[in-house]
Amino acid sequence: MKQTNLLLLLALVIGLGFHGSALFFTLESTYDALIHLFFADHYATKWWEPWEYRWYTGFTVMGYPPLAHQMMALFSFLGGLKFGLYSVALAGIVLFITGAYRFGLLLTGNRRIAGYTALLAVGSSTFIETLHVFGQLPSIIGLSVLLHALPEIYEWIRTGRAVKLLMALSLIAVTVTSHHVTPIFGMVFFIFPLIGMAIMDDAREGVENAKQITFKVFLSSFRKLFWRIVSFGMGSLALIIVCILPYWINSKQNPITQVPIPHGSRDNFLEVTSSGLVFFLIPWGILLFLLPYIYYRFYSKRYLFFGISFS
Repeated sequence: MKQTNLLLLLALVIGLGFHGSALFFTLESTYDALIHLFFADHYATKWWEPWEYRWYTGFTVMGYPPLAHQMMALFSFLGGLKFGLYSVALAGIVLFITGAYRFGLLLTGNRRIAGYTALLAVGSSTFIETLHVFGQLPSIIGLSVLLHALPEIYEWIRTGRAVKLLMALSLIAVTVTSHHVTPIFGMVFFIFPLIGMAIMDDAREGVENAKQITFKVFLSSFRKLFWRIVSFGMGSLALIIVCILPYWINSKQNPITQVPIPHGSRDNFLEVTSSGLVFFLIPWGILLFLLPYIYYRFYSKRYLFFGISFS
């Protein structure tokens, strides 16, 4: 077995051992986990009923993408609702670690570095906070599946293999049915820069070295790959609309009004330092110290579009 596979296996063992054991002490005390469990209970008892009458004098469950809740409901038939909750959480851990590995491999092409990326993902302060403090399981599932979609998107744009387009669109569909906001931010911070990197890689093949990639060369590669990009974009848009169509209909019929809600993420972090700690310092973690290097690397030609989105 290659060293990189051992690194990924080690990351999965450590991740499941650390996060899996910690879940039993943290998950049910998080901000959101039991709310998601409540939605799961609705699907487990009244799968085809769009209205939930037990809370807020009744509301529609169409106001939230259903996949994570429905997964919990399905697992609940095997071992109860708590079993469903923890099963989805453990699946999120595995998907996140393997997704980080595939994303690292996509960016670097080096399996050893990708293995270390998976190990770093285990100790990600953002992931730890999202899982063990906030309990945002749909967000974790959505982001993790998006990470798995990125290599498929890249391969489709570079090779034009239809099976890669099918896999990419399938994973995008899973992402949007897990969490509706993840594809929006994912497009800006991951997919658009990834498309730019794919075009840059295609342009690199036509010149002797990266320094010879000019705007004219880049534009030529963009024209070559244009219809692959458009086909993926249109397919993704159609899936985003169709897969959670009830959510869009509900949003139109019951628009979200801008009512001020006290929340630490909206505080002035310089004035309310506790909010700055929870919503800025902890999520960024050690990356704050690596920002100069990240900017340096991301503004090289291949990663230029990631640098722009990162900025």
